[in-house]
Amino acid sequence: MKPFNRYTLRVVIPYAVFSALWILLSDKILEALISDTATLTSLSIYKGWLFVLVTSLLLVGLMRRQWQVRQRDFARLEAHVAERTRELAETSRFLDALVDHISSPIFYKDATLRFKGCNRAYEQAFGVSREQFMGKTVLELAYLPQADRDVYQAEDAAMLASGQTLSREAVMPFADGREHQTLYSVSGFRAPDGSPGGLVGIIVDITPLKEAEAALREAKHAAEAADRIKSAFLATMSHELRTPLNSIIGFTGIILQGLPGPLNDEQKKQIGMVRNSARHLLSLINDVLDISKIEAGELTIAHEPFELAASIHKVAGMVRPLADKKQLPLRMEVDEGLSPMTGDVRRVEQILLNLLSNAVKFTDSGSVTLAVRKVQGYTGPAVRISVTDTGVGMAPEHLTELFQPFRQIDSALTRRYEGTGLGLAICQRLATMMGGQIEVKSRLGEGSEFSVTLPCDVQGTRT
Repeated sequence: MKPFNRYTLRVVIPYAVFSALWILLSDKILEALISDTATLTSLSIYKGWLFVLVTSLLLVGLMRRQWQVRQRDFARLEAHVAERTRELAETSRFLDALVDHISSPIFYKDATLRFKGCNRAYEQAFGVSREQFMGKTVLELAYLPQADRDVYQAEDAAMLASGQTLSREAVMPFADGREHQTLYSVSGFRAPDGSPGGLVGIIVDITPLKEAEAALREAKHAAEAADRIKSAFLATMSHELRTPLNSIIGFTGIILQGLPGPLNDEQKKQIGMVRNSARHLLSLINDVLDISKIEAGELTIAHEPFELAASIHKVAGMVRPLADKKQLPLRMEVDEGLSPMTGDVRRVEQILLNLLSNAVKFTDSGSVTLAVRKVQGYTGPAVRISVTDTGVGMAPEHLTELFQPFRQIDSALTRRYEGTGLGLAICQRLATMMGGQIEVKSRLGEGSEFSVTLPCDVQGTRT
């Protein structure tokens, strides 16, 4: 406590000033008024008594005034404390109500690891009232197995000492008789002086989430099994259909050659239509077989050396008659000195043939350009094969559907241009399997550019 405060000084200073003035001026005043020495001596005695009386009255007046000041200050302080107490009580009630409305069980403990409170969700989850466990430790909670109580007590003690947070999954028996999967979290906090203050814990019931995850996994496994069965069925049926189709193509070829006998023009036309239809159906079945093998994880990528330039000219020669029929120039821009590639020549040619055939099919005027460039890929030397056309093009919102199996972006185009929507899906999957990627740029009514980048050394892989 300080020796002097502002209230003491308000009494001491006036008293000291008055006493000093009395001592300095009283004798001089008496001497000026009275010249008789005997009378001065007698009055000096009365002067002392008067000094005591006057200063006593002064002290009483000063102290009373300061007491009134102190009383007013105390009253203001008392009103402020009452207001703050009321505010804190309202805040406490608000926080209690807020915690009570949280759906997850919440509890808190003091520095001795004894329960000091919980919310309504905790009471409902474990079928207990606050009065039943207030002041107890977790070791005294009968609704928890003994082994679990020991674990929780040890964890609580560690978090209290460290002031850190522990979060883990835990299985807890709830009041409904079931064991619930929960996310248990407990945090230690410090008192104002830095010592351990207590614990706050929250228990989040994640049983519905776990059940949903289990159901999702089961559904995923069932879907994968169904997809494998579908792919296996398609692969089997494709093999079964290819044999009679090859026979139809072969026999119609023999008939068109005139080996069994001469045909008139109408017969040649009809037999030619049969052969073309059979070839179209065989191409469709081959596509279905390829996509089925890819989805079933049964398609193998070869690892053999081949000349990319030779494959490019071979495929271009196959597509050129289709372009000539539509009077479309087929331009070639191939870098000189292309390095030999190592990979699956059949699958590379399949991608190139599909991209060139699509470019010619969807272009009625203008031209088709095939460009092959040497580039640097992620893992070493690579080639970039681009096919650019001046055809119908595509709107930006349709590009996301472009590589989906059995999808064509416009039903009107489906009627005008034959196709199943498998070709680009197969190209995209084959490019990925060979360590490459396929990209597309397109503008509606102006044309498209498909580019596939492949490493020069394609490792043999399987999906």
